[in-house]
Amino acid sequence: MKPFLLFVLTGGVWFAVCERAYAEEEYLLRVNVMGFIDSPEEHPKEKLLRSIEVVTVPGRTFHCKTRLGGHTRSVSGSLNFEEDEIKVEVDYRHTYDDGTRIPPGEPVLDIDQVKTTISVEVGKWSVLGGSETKRESPLPKLRTKKECHVLLTRYEPKEDEVFKVLDSRKPVINP
Repeated sequence: MKPFLLFVLTGGVWFAVCERAYAEEEYLLRVNVMGFIDSPEEHPKEKLLRSIEVVTVPGRTFHCKTRLGGHTRSVSGSLNFEEDEIKVEVDYRHTYDDGTRIPPGEPVLDIDQVKTTISVEVGKWSVLGGSETKRESPLPKLRTKKECHVLLTRYEPKEDEVFKVLDSRKPVINP
């Protein structure tokens, strides 16, 4: 009986330690695209154009995809701790389908994509990449700038963000 009790206690302690370690390793990866689109100003103010975030764990791959209107955003990759560095492999992609089709009905998509591996620090923004274009004619002159940033923070869900069991008798979205 004593070996069984020792086994149960050891298992309980192991489960508690592993569960705590797993919870401490969750990170929130946010990708923001900052800039401006088709601005006639010489020095336009940059703003947040798009954003997507995903919860990830070191040593595993992650993926998140959202659609709203004709816009589709996705981010995938992996988070790895190597010696004294945190490496993030990121593949960020934004597509916009404005409804234009070419024969035989294929969509014409506006695509922005950044795919890279960078070293990051927890709590500090890093630049993934970007682009800047100027259109001289037809007038007016227009400028577009898009710069992709990434932020890695520890994921600590708030009390009201914790997943709860859904009640099938209640609506998910309150009117």
